[in-house]
Amino acid sequence: MTSWITRHPDRLPTDAGQQLKEILTRVPALATTAEHVRSFAELMNDRRGRELKDWIARVQQDKVPALRSFAAGLLQDLDAVVAGLSLSYSSGAVEGHNSKIKMLKRQMFGRATSYASVSSTRHEVAGRGDAVGADGQGVDRDVGGLVEPEVLEEVVSHDPS
Repeated sequence: MTSWITRHPDRLPTDAGQQLKEILTRVPALATTAEHVRSFAELMNDRRGRELKDWIARVQQDKVPALRSFAAGLLQDLDAVVAGLSLSYSSGAVEGHNSKIKMLKRQMFGRATSYASVSSTRHEVAGRGDAVGADGQGVDRDVGGLVEPEVLEEVVSHDPS
């Protein structure tokens, strides 16, 4: 249902579009919510941040609880939100790099992959003799929560044969 409301109406499959129309006809509160969601999407896509105050006023008049809460959050830092909806600048590249680093960290510490592959990766590093502690166990080289690039290269390029 949410994907039907948040997707552009022209991109909905015919049967889903028809079902959505029937549901919105039967549930007026959902129809109001869908109308506000679509108008907010148009503000974002068309970079019309200067119209955000009008959108917030309409949401507050219609008394849709979830959207009123969302609108109240937008009001807390309205200038930044308007700038984000109006300007063509994007932090997408930076966010992409942050996501990649987080994924690598999760993989190295076993939260994004199976335990077996993480333990085998650690054994490979320890098996090379360059990451072994005094007790003969593998030692994680970690600087400020990030795995050093040399360790990643060693693990990736290590050929067990």
